[in-house]
Amino acid sequence: MMCLLTACGEEKTAPIKSEAPPKTESEKVADFLREYNKKALDGDVPAQYTLGGWHYYGSEHYAQDFVKAVYWWRMAAEGGAEGAMYNLGHCYFSGQGVTQDYSQALAWWRKAAEEEVFGEDKVVLKHGYSKAQWRLGLCYFQGKGAAQDYAQAIDWFRKAVVESILRVGGASSEAQFYLGICHADGLGVTKDSAQAFSLYRKAADQGLDIAQNRLALCYAAGQGVEKDELQAAAWFRKAAEQGDSDAQLSLGACYSKGSGVLKDSVEAYAYISLAGITNESARRFLSNLEKDLSRNEIVAGQKRAKELQKEIDTKITAKTAAADR
Repeated sequence: MMCLLTACGEEKTAPIKSEAPPKTESEKVADFLREYNKKALDGDVPAQYTLGGWHYYGSEHYAQDFVKAVYWWRMAAEGGAEGAMYNLGHCYFSGQGVTQDYSQALAWWRKAAEEEVFGEDKVVLKHGYSKAQWRLGLCYFQGKGAAQDYAQAIDWFRKAVVESILRVGGASSEAQFYLGICHADGLGVTKDSAQAFSLYRKAADQGLDIAQNRLALCYAAGQGVEKDELQAAAWFRKAAEQGDSDAQLSLGACYSKGSGVLKDSVEAYAYISLAGITNESARRFLSNLEKDLSRNEIVAGQKRAKELQKEIDTKITAKTAAADR
């Protein structure tokens, strides 16, 4: 207990101040939102962008709200935030918080894709947002929001590759993948399976699961590269471990036939069973496979499928966490 001396030299006990209880996580979040709401309403673009993200993803402390996310991202986008333009385009494309509208998605992605940032002496520091560029290319590739135009799609995919290298030191894997499809099928360019393989490989090396699956198919069929069942199975596995159902089905088929891996009916059942959660073709394959398996093999396959799902979920969670850092 602390004592103080009075003017007469007498001791006097100082009053003990009661400490406020620590704030709960929910209270801290509420304080954060109040602070950022004030900043955002005062025109702070980064605060507007941040609030959009908080409302889009939600948390255990407050509800997910796509409408509010769109509201704040629209304000940030109108303030020049290219990331908000991209996110707003995504909301229009998927119909989250707004009525689905591909033309609006394309318009916002184009705005972000063409956004340039100038430094001193009008030197261009940034030449557009690479994520928006590949998405804009995808709109032209699929004919959503604009007439299908493979030449335009390729142009934007190439811009995305170049800009992503300039910005983050690595090419856009999605843009590389779709460029690969264009070369594989001769869409807007001369058909070139070797070039397609090269582009798939570059995207696959960056961890893009759909590119890894395509690369495996190239090895399996000998398209653009010498046929190699071992490489095919290895790349199917990489994609399958990221939850790609097509790759899970293909890897299961490899185990069923002993192609590139040792024949294993339990592993075959497990991978095909996982693929069957979302893949109708896998469900049909599994139904036929079960006719050739014993009851013990099926039970073992079901057990292995559960183990695989846990392993895959753990890897996906770790990858997502690494990407968010």
